[in-house]
Amino acid sequence: RDRLPLTYDESRARFHRAAVEAALPVTSHAISARGPAGQELTIDVVAVGPERPHHALVVLSGVHGVEGFVSSAMQCDLLGRLDVGSLPAELGVLVVHAVNPWGMAWWRRQNENNVDLNRNWRRDEISPPRNEAYAELHPIACPDTPDLPDVADMLVAASALVAERGLAWVRDGITVGQYEHADGLHFGGDRTEESNRVLEGIVAERLAGIERALVVDLHTGHGPPGQITLLSDAPPGSERDQFFRRHFPTAKVEATTDNPDATTGVKVGQIAN
Repeated sequence: RDRLPLTYDESRARFHRAAVEAALPVTSHAISARGPAGQELTIDVVAVGPERPHHALVVLSGVHGVEGFVSSAMQCDLLGRLDVGSLPAELGVLVVHAVNPWGMAWWRRQNENNVDLNRNWRRDEISPPRNEAYAELHPIACPDTPDLPDVADMLVAASALVAERGLAWVRDGITVGQYEHADGLHFGGDRTEESNRVLEGIVAERLAGIERALVVDLHTGHGPPGQITLLSDAPPGSERDQFFRRHFPTAKVEATTDNPDATTGVKVGQIAN
């Protein structure tokens, strides 16, 4: 029971069991894509608190599928610790498990269409700018070769661009998202993906009319091991930036806006910012 689950099916089963043990109902939303064994894949939701809350805490896992195992375990722990009776009367908690179930099931960061869901939010409604830097980086990041490229050669080429264009240019070119190369990194898609449409429907149904929400989108792989890093698009010193620093004193708060030390740029089509 204490071992971290390493499959989507086990993670999903543990999430359902945690909800049952907490006497909380689970609502499941199936997507069209199937798992490696042909199994159904679902986005699962637990809602706690009033039916029409004024304020909300939203906790997401698995937006980047393969990163979902740790965040799934954290959600299970949250359900086990949550004292429903002690919540403020106007607060709702929405726990959304496996936003990208295909990526979890297949151990992929992107979804079934190689789309990064965190660059795809409401894609039907936005016309993202061309990522000029990525257009130049794509042949290095995803070379069209019959054999697997040598990572050392890729790093040499990338380092040369850092020396020529600067680290921020390369960083933003890779991380902020791109919408031209469907086989490339951080591809934001050409339409809103099914998982994001499902998520938007869940939020519209459960959180209609709320005054304020805190969305915690759980990821792994950013920063040193064991350190909690909060990425926020709020500029340093802003009211929202101060809110994070005040309420999460043990975490490192990293602003992606107006911050020369940021490790990632401001993303287009981001689910939570």
